[in-house]
Amino acid sequence: MLATYQKPADKVLSFTQTTQSETEKAFKTLTEKDADGDTLKDWEEALWKTDINDPDTDKDGAPDGEEVTLGRNPTVKGPNDKLLDHPLGSTTIFKNDVSLSATDRFARDVFTRYMSLKQAGVPVGTDEQVNIANSIAEEYDSSIEFKRYKTTDIKIGVSDTAETIKQYGNILGHIITTYAVSSRNEGIILKDALENDNPDTLKELDPIIKGYEQYLSQFLLVQVPPSALSLHLKLLNTLSELIGTVKGMKLVFTDSLQSLISLKGYQGIALNLYNDLLDLQKYFLSKKIDYVMGEAGYVFMRQQ
Repeated sequence: MLATYQKPADKVLSFTQTTQSETEKAFKTLTEKDADGDTLKDWEEALWKTDINDPDTDKDGAPDGEEVTLGRNPTVKGPNDKLLDHPLGSTTIFKNDVSLSATDRFARDVFTRYMSLKQAGVPVGTDEQVNIANSIAEEYDSSIEFKRYKTTDIKIGVSDTAETIKQYGNILGHIITTYAVSSRNEGIILKDALENDNPDTLKELDPIIKGYEQYLSQFLLVQVPPSALSLHLKLLNTLSELIGTVKGMKLVFTDSLQSLISLKGYQGIALNLYNDLLDLQKYFLSKKIDYVMGEAGYVFMRQQ
């Protein structure tokens, strides 16, 4: 999202964002991927505890997807297996909700609703299963965990003079250029990892996450002019949410649902960060603060 680029005489900030189409491609790749061709999407395999690379997990001759559709247990060899006996139906497997991944919590909720309908005699075919999953997924859309900061977490300055405001901008600019990371965009990295089925590609996200964390920790140390308090607070929370989002995206091969949730929200959060920095630019201009080439705050004068 944030990077710096060099010109012979200056260093300025470049704001890069994944296009909406790239994010949608990554999301589509993740939601539709079926590595073993058993008609269960990879994220559904995580729910049913089946082998993502084996179309017949229990080796009974029936593909996993077919067994689920017929109300059979894809993890127990048939023909007398029933979905009711699936491990998800255990009363103890989900006892400690705090330790569950998003995928496990989702699996519990999908299974509970699925079995309630089955026991009530309601036919639960493929379309109904998808509707159940989609309706529950909507409840998980805002489940990205991140620390939310308050004004009490900010070091507020005692004065609002042009000098202190200009100093504030120079400090922010110095932090931004110091900890900027040169890399491909997060969404593109995730899309590449999925399309090539290569978890190692996700290692490219590590320095990006670290860069965001360094921004956040350094911004928390800055003394903020009172007139910039709301802008600074919004920037902190957007960064915090973005860190949680990118960490969630990195779980694509271990917690597919959390990755889906994170990817779905990523574009909007990245745009929020872009707008937060534009708002700071407008703030400095409104205060008639001008930075010249060579000053750290100059990054705010040359946003792209």
